[in-house]
Amino acid sequence: MASQQQQEQQQQGRNKHWFPLESNPDIMNNYIAKLGVKNTDQFCFTDVFGLDDELLMMVPQPVLAVLLLYPLTKESEEVNRTRDLSITENGQLVSKDLYFMKQTIGNACGTVGIIHAIANNSDQIQFDRDGFFSQFMNQSSSSDPAERAVLLERDDKVEVAHSESASEGSGNIDMDTNLHFVCFVQKDGHLYELDGRRPNPVNHGASSPATVLQDTVRVVKQYMEVNTSDALNWSLVALAQAA
Repeated sequence: MASQQQQEQQQQGRNKHWFPLESNPDIMNNYIAKLGVKNTDQFCFTDVFGLDDELLMMVPQPVLAVLLLYPLTKESEEVNRTRDLSITENGQLVSKDLYFMKQTIGNACGTVGIIHAIANNSDQIQFDRDGFFSQFMNQSSSSDPAERAVLLERDDKVEVAHSESASEGSGNIDMDTNLHFVCFVQKDGHLYELDGRRPNPVNHGASSPATVLQDTVRVVKQYMEVNTSDALNWSLVALAQAA
């Protein structure tokens, strides 16, 4: 159970609201470079233009992670509540090497999703020793998900970098957006959905480094069948081998 001090810190984070990031690979790649990713010439974010097999084949391989932007609706929230209740009652397999953090800052889901994508592939990503990612990973590696959220709340540099990157967008997304980022990664043979608003990661079954994109699309299609509204606001961005 969180201490009173942790609860106060988490509430302070919930009172923060950042301007939302757009689902734009160019903006995201500039952002992670600002935060200390050195090898964006090897791995970078790229658009996934559709869910058909032909379009998925256009995404460079290997794919390390996938970010999904989707609209929060009554239907999607009910699906999440039902699955979270099932996990609470029945448990699930979660890799000990999976990096998961909570989100307590409003509209920070883009940054949290990017952290999930990068942190769970730190064996492939090169960091500037003095950059945000290197320092944040060192500070948070042994922390629990709530403590990681507090560390993010306290980091003024990442807040400034997020603001700068959000301002690079088209300006069509407002502070009250209902759009939300989640991250999908493969770890130890399973596909995980990482959403800092939810109590736990979600294990979506068997996966592999070669099939993480296709396995993610399988889950996304299931979600889209339940939530058919705002179809134009669904988008996928992959962290993948640079073309």
